[in-house]
Amino acid sequence: MTTLSDKTYLLMYLARHPGKFRRFRAILNNTKRYDRSYFVSDSLSPLLKHKCIFIHIPKCGGISVAQALFSSNGTSHLSVCDYRALLGKQRFDSYLKFTFVRDPWDRLASAYYFLKSGGRNKWDKAWAEDTLSRYSGFQDFVENWISPKNIYEWIHFRPQCSFLQLHAKTQLAVDFIGHVETMDDDFEIIASRLNTSKSLKKINQTNNRPNTYHELYTKSMLQAVHAAYSDDINLLGYNFDLN
Repeated sequence: MTTLSDKTYLLMYLARHPGKFRRFRAILNNTKRYDRSYFVSDSLSPLLKHKCIFIHIPKCGGISVAQALFSSNGTSHLSVCDYRALLGKQRFDSYLKFTFVRDPWDRLASAYYFLKSGGRNKWDKAWAEDTLSRYSGFQDFVENWISPKNIYEWIHFRPQCSFLQLHAKTQLAVDFIGHVETMDDDFEIIASRLNTSKSLKKINQTNNRPNTYHELYTKSMLQAVHAAYSDDINLLGYNFDLN
């Protein structure tokens, strides 16, 4: 596969996200503008300590991780492609890149109930009112909205692997993958690698949903999720009976 140049990555990213590009470059240039929603840590800023990149996938405990490591409640969900474009190949390759992932069935339920309750901001609320209101409940939503195309319409439903691949259908471009199911232990591994003693606190949990997601799914719902999230299920090693 041909490796794209730094300039090509930058031009592609600038065309798609001009605002994010300017804010992120301000951080890297060590200006007074510092947006804590971008989880990059290096020696360019006195506010930052570690040469690492945290890929924050929605509804995977990322705010808890960001708060513990970056003292941040920011929620920008940049992918490895975004960071590769903004940082350049040399820096991107040399940094520790890590993320946390989640059982796709559990994550889907969490995203639905989170947005159904209003989400985190006015955009979440507006999208939920426009889209989720068309369906009578979680089963109706999964059976009639979840599809390989629709899940890209809102970031909370975007496949996890799409945040972790530099090119479609390629290997995951991160150095460490933690799991929500073993979050405390996996966070300790990351904390050790970053040489920090900070501890993890659970933040932004969805409370208006059943405790056990297994009871939510019918056979037709399982089929819909498997069709839409096959990469997440296969590449991240999940199955419905995991827990």
